[in-house]
Amino acid sequence: MSDVNMQSSKTTPLVLVVDDDLTTQLLAQRSLENAGFRTILANNGREGLEIFKHSQPDIILLDVEMPEMDGFTACKKLRAMPQGKHIPILMITGLDDLTSIQNAYAIGATDFATKPINWTIMVYRVHYLLRASVVFNALEASKKRLAKAQIIANMGNWNWEITSNIIHWSDQIYRIFQINQQTVEFNRDVFINRVHPEDRENLEQSFRLELEGRNSSNCEYRIVLDDGSIRYLHHQAEITVSHDNVPLRYSGTIQDISERKLAEEKIRHLAYYDNLTGLLNRLSFQERLESALALATRNQRVMAILYLDLDNFKRINDTLGHNQGDLLLKKVAERLLEGTRTSDTIARIDLDDIEADVARIGGDEFTILLTEIVHAEDAGLVARRILKVLSEPVSLDGHAVFATPSIGISIFPNDSDNASSLLKHADTAMYHAKQCGKGNYQYYTESMNANSISRLQMESDLRQALEKNEFILHYQPILDCQTGKIIGSESLLRWNSSKHGLVLPNEFIPLIESNGMIVEVGKWILQSACSQNKAWQAAGFYPIQVAVNLSSLQFRHADFLFTIEQALEKSRLDAKYLVLELTEGMIMHNSDQTIATLKKLAQAGVGISIDDFGTGYSSLSYLKRFPLSTLKIDQSFVFGLPDDKDDVAITTAVIGLAHSLNLKIIAEGVETHQQENLLKTLGCDAVQGYLYGKPMLPDAFTQLLESTQQFPLIAASSPS
Repeated sequence: MSDVNMQSSKTTPLVLVVDDDLTTQLLAQRSLENAGFRTILANNGREGLEIFKHSQPDIILLDVEMPEMDGFTACKKLRAMPQGKHIPILMITGLDDLTSIQNAYAIGATDFATKPINWTIMVYRVHYLLRASVVFNALEASKKRLAKAQIIANMGNWNWEITSNIIHWSDQIYRIFQINQQTVEFNRDVFINRVHPEDRENLEQSFRLELEGRNSSNCEYRIVLDDGSIRYLHHQAEITVSHDNVPLRYSGTIQDISERKLAEEKIRHLAYYDNLTGLLNRLSFQERLESALALATRNQRVMAILYLDLDNFKRINDTLGHNQGDLLLKKVAERLLEGTRTSDTIARIDLDDIEADVARIGGDEFTILLTEIVHAEDAGLVARRILKVLSEPVSLDGHAVFATPSIGISIFPNDSDNASSLLKHADTAMYHAKQCGKGNYQYYTESMNANSISRLQMESDLRQALEKNEFILHYQPILDCQTGKIIGSESLLRWNSSKHGLVLPNEFIPLIESNGMIVEVGKWILQSACSQNKAWQAAGFYPIQVAVNLSSLQFRHADFLFTIEQALEKSRLDAKYLVLELTEGMIMHNSDQTIATLKKLAQAGVGISIDDFGTGYSSLSYLKRFPLSTLKIDQSFVFGLPDDKDDVAITTAVIGLAHSLNLKIIAEGVETHQQENLLKTLGCDAVQGYLYGKPMLPDAFTQLLESTQQFPLIAASSPS
């Protein structure tokens, strides 16, 4: 159970997390509390029920598969409690079959999510469910107040004496219908003429049936006021008859329920539409897909799903902040409107009668349902048009940002005849598009499914790689450009898998970044690199620095500074021999917090290096503000040396800029003596690249240190 003080402010929402998995509990607790929520934890359904009785949480995250009492049973029991009748319950499970989802909603779940959970997105979903709950609770309270007011004040009452045909309307009725009782005689004809034309026939038929059947009635209808505005009314009436069953009096009340209808519509919008972009959400898209599939089956029509994911959205979001990220998603939605023809419309609430739909189903994921196509190739035409409209830069906070998508396409009936498989196949094709270089579209093929399964297997194997000691570090030497002396090394992660062999970094690092493993793996890298560097010093080699690359997730983790401190303390490595390499994008976001973190590292003696300088969101201002020690010139600029004039100019400028700010410069990707000689002439401080050695195992690096105090290639070319 969380140690959150249960007596703290009532204004901070309390989330009850019921899950038997400790890792899920900790991830949920950290993510939610970082977002400003209070949390309380339970290990199973039975414990969750007991905590719920005395803790009064605002929302419940409920796992399905748990010992003692599963989530389905717990949800059913919660709904049976008076205080649990309307509380938002979000069920979480590893099951993604339709039956499980239907069961969850049938027993009263508010929403349903499948593992693995993206906790960043989950925080937004919790916010959304709480907003919907507030609206719903306000609606319930409003109903009670209105009911009480109707009993006490008899609001909007009317009375029709049938025998004399005299109708009495209360003052409230005149106000509801906005009629001046001093100038207008409010009779039955005036009343009927105010009723919306589409509702008149039903209302009059209701009156007739009530009189004929001598029954009381309840109905709702709309009226149109003089200014053209529409109000929703609730009509309740009963008939008084004589002893021989002859109607004498027809009386009732009229209540203006427009605000309630508006609240209901807001709830419907929250339930079926994405609150940020106005597009359909995942639930609504699934319903539209099922309906369209049934229609296409009956009519033997071709149908397509386009699955879009924005390339590099996470980097943009981390760099410029979530507000700018949200703005980008809105602009993307607007451009999807531009790039999709009328018969492939974007489904906003005012266009929900159109046949084809577009939805935002995740953070930066969109889907388009095309029902009005003749050939499968038509989907590719739409995909190309989308790529074109999204290829133009978007201006965010003064930065020109590119939000190109990777698009996957699945076709009915070619690829599948059921909704879930079509969506899954489109998703698989989208991942294949990313692997093909991003910014393109791919049609689904059966071979992709095998690749997807292989990817899932690799992700599963990665989770065991730390325990099996399958991760290894290679080290690439960094040399003083003028003397040829080895002054440092960059540690580079490799995975020597028992199943897959030696796996290249670009094949597995994106996986451990996407599933969050990078934080734990990063701790291992730091500890291993520091320990290895200390071991070289203990062996009698002159001290050198070891550089460690950081991910943005690792850098922003709450325990980051503690992780650095522990790595240095356990290895007994002096902090001045550790260098942390960050990208420009990582330090541009949330600069105040970043400055504070970097200053603490610098004060401890740790070096801070900017990797791949010039390829990101370059800003000269941050070079002055942040306590940096080194800039690394990206190998894309070094590659063109010494022949490419632009690369020479850029390299010269960067070296001069760095030195003017008392920063050291390292050139990456040096492969030729010509590049080396030019960098030496330009005053570059250090070099790194295949000319001096590929990344190598610790034993090989040790042999390199043993063989030379100066690297032979440089020493040979250096003046005596």
